[in-house]
Amino acid sequence: MRHFLRMFILTGLTLLLITACSSDTLDYNYTYTGGSESWSAEYIQKASEKPVKRNGKDMYYERSQSYTFELQYKGSPADLEAIQQFKYGFKTTGSSMTQTLDGPPDADLMKIEGKNLSILREDASISVTVEWDGKQEQFELQLKK
Repeated sequence: MRHFLRMFILTGLTLLLITACSSDTLDYNYTYTGGSESWSAEYIQKASEKPVKRNGKDMYYERSQSYTFELQYKGSPADLEAIQQFKYGFKTTGSSMTQTLDGPPDADLMKIEGKNLSILREDASISVTVEWDGKQEQFELQLKK
């Protein structure tokens, strides 16, 4: 038992030292995917946190984040030509984005790109909503492993 306790404390101290001495940038590059009956979507995040030092000490982390959200129709692109009203978007912790179009969407251009101060973690929840001519589909995106 004493050996186990000693090993546990030694391991904990080693991890603490490694974490405290690390000055590497932390990367959070994730891809989330999902779909519904008619639509599929992908959310790609490229993010990092880099420690900013003063007098040799980590003072805070400088964040950098960009994302790409892309929606795809599962059917024939010709099916989209009859749409009169179209709205799509996503919602995550701390942010949301919506696009509204009068008339049919271009199957090749259903993409939103941007930057955000919020960095999503692996267990993030991303809700997608697509509305067209009185119909609506909602679905969740999950981390692609």
